Amino acid sequence: MASVDGADSLRLKAVLELGKKAGMSKSSMESAVQRGLGVSREGVQLQVLTIEAIGPANVSLIVDCLTDNKLRTLQAIKFLLKEGRANVTDVAYLFSRKGRLFYTLNTGLPEPQPTLSEVYEETFEKAMETDGVEDVELIEEGDGEGELPGISVTTAPELANTVSKQIMEAISPKLKVEKIAVEWVAKDDTMIDPESEGTPDDWDKLRGLIDTLEEADDVQAVYTNARSL
Repeated sequence: MASVDGADSLRLKAVLELGKKAGMSKSSMESAVQRGLGVSREGVQLQVLTIEAIGPANVSLIVDCLTDNKLRTLQAIKFLLKEGRANVTDVAYLFSRKGRLFYTLNTGLPEPQPTLSEVYEETFEKAMETDGVEDVELIEEGDGEGELPGISVTTAPELANTVSKQIMEAISPKLKVEKIAVEWVAKDDTMIDPESEGTPDDWDKLRGLIDTLEEADDVQAVYTNARSL
């Protein structure tokens, strides 16, 4: 396995923690780490591939892939999009690239344990002193982050790892890293609402297409400009 240091260690630590929670086998977690380093388990260099499309209900889709064979992956994803009534076309201009960090409270600390709200205040103060931070949000109900309550930080995409390192140096061990990623975020004025576009059948087809894409080999994430799904 390749060595890990610097900013990559933060991202890979999050991968391992999430893998343990999901009950992943050792071999599956090793594969995830290798992909995080940009190589396959066989040591082949992986490449990023981004595919854009318009799907049912005129919803824009961006599919981020990591692959050792761009042509194979492109053909496979295009087939799934066609089967799901989506057309490949440019839609990236409807989105912005953002760094997304997500933390949960470390509940294994000695008593008295801090509350999430208390740690949020500390995180907010530190984040406001850190270059590249655009927003800090307290997620009390866990909506939008896998039903986990926590703290969400939005950053400039190129500074996601740097910001996370600075936050963890200041706040650790009160927080646990759940996610460090660069994502496509739909611009507010491009969002599509189920009540204003398409039919219920269109939205069912869209959900089915997204599920199929997310299960496909090489797909890392699927982003849309749907306001809700």
